Amino acid sequence: MSRRLLVLAEREAGCAARLVAAGFRADVAGEIAAYLSQATDLSAFEAPIREAMAAAGIEVRYGDPTGPEAWLDWLRERPAETVVWPVTDGIRYYRGSHASALARLLGARLFGAPPALQHLAQDKFKCGAAAIALGVPVPATGLLRDGRWLGDPPPGDGPWFVKPAIATTRWSRPTFPASTSGSPTWRSSRTRPYDGWEYTGWRPAAAERSVARS
Repeated sequence: MSRRLLVLAEREAGCAARLVAAGFRADVAGEIAAYLSQATDLSAFEAPIREAMAAAGIEVRYGDPTGPEAWLDWLRERPAETVVWPVTDGIRYYRGSHASALARLLGARLFGAPPALQHLAQDKFKCGAAAIALGVPVPATGLLRDGRWLGDPPPGDGPWFVKPAIATTRWSRPTFPASTSGSPTWRSSRTRPYDGWEYTGWRPAAAERSVARS
């Protein structure tokens, strides 16, 4: 076979284990890792896909982007004849976006969004700004740090849908209440510091997040 396909999908179990090791409660880690359920579902179809591709003269290999020792040498053998398909993305909680960057570095072809776009999408505020520049309708959005707006706040008094601007902080649920006084409040069940970000009670001691009008 002269054509090859490398399918890279991060697995739920590995993601959950890393989160627990970083200090997340097991139930929260499982909730976050559940985003990768498409990779779990893919396992049931690996054999049929491999057989169908083999009939078309395409060799298929599956791997986890967080375990390159299992597939990196295979990719480096003939990158120009290999298409890399990163099924999962992410650069923090999830690690799939590393696969697209590595494919480009090695000269392999890529199925899916290019690395620059995958990495941009990890920052919600920048991604929204890019969408606005392209004329794509998006919800009114603002950015806060230490509980203060970094620019003009979105119009209205809320309620708000509040999430970390970049996936570097700990949350148990994505939706939190906001005050009507222009000083947003949000709920977090995390109190331990993580990469310099700390949450205490109902107000974060240090945080930056993207706030979209619900």
